[in-house]
Amino acid sequence: MDQEKKIELYLRGYEEGQKEAWSKIKHMVSRYDGWELKSRIESRLGTLYQDVKSKKVDLKEDPSPLFFEEPETESEKVTSDLEVDLYNGEGLLLIEENPDDSINKFSTLISEERNGLFISRDSPDKIIKRFEFGSDVSFIWLSKSSRKDFSEFDYEIKTVSPSNLQKLSSLIGTFLKSNEEGVIFMSGIQSIINYTSFNKLQRFIGWTMDNVSEKNGFLICSIPESSIKEKRLGILKAEFDVVV
Repeated sequence: MDQEKKIELYLRGYEEGQKEAWSKIKHMVSRYDGWELKSRIESRLGTLYQDVKSKKVDLKEDPSPLFFEEPETESEKVTSDLEVDLYNGEGLLLIEENPDDSINKFSTLISEERNGLFISRDSPDKIIKRFEFGSDVSFIWLSKSSRKDFSEFDYEIKTVSPSNLQKLSSLIGTFLKSNEEGVIFMSGIQSIINYTSFNKLQRFIGWTMDNVSEKNGFLICSIPESSIKEKRLGILKAEFDVVV
């Protein structure tokens, strides 16, 4: 490998590391201040060695990022949502018209011996028929429906009104307390806004992220760009560690 190529590879890694570091700093600054911000940063620095070890394991399983490729032109770039790294205590927001990519990411995480909580506006009947989940997944159906009998399925399924954020928060809190490194998938954001308000949704997402971080879990949110105003979408983005 010639000198120019080595420099290119080094700078590529340096750039990616800077982007990830400053992205996390921006996220912390937007959510914390004073002593709490300092504490969060020190805590994050304390886990840096573990993050590096985790990255080493990931690279052994998939060494493709180690190979240098010529930069793609803008028209050739394709983003694969499923290749996004998500670490314990982090939240991922996927802006997509179809939630399949985010559901597949959820499936990948729960396949690694983690329990999952699937929150959606779509009926569990539809989800269970389309995706094969393990038995360690429970469902929350965001619906005004009075239906409670899902006995034909081997899953725990609860029905919660999109307007009842108190009950929804309680169920999420119970799940995280009972499941170490639990994975939460959430869609139906627009329904929550319609039945409550955007401000209540923002507080709810912030509360959920705080609990996910505290319990070392994962949060994956899917939202269609066409369903929410650009300004509101920008506000929601600030609540998450990773946005695709």
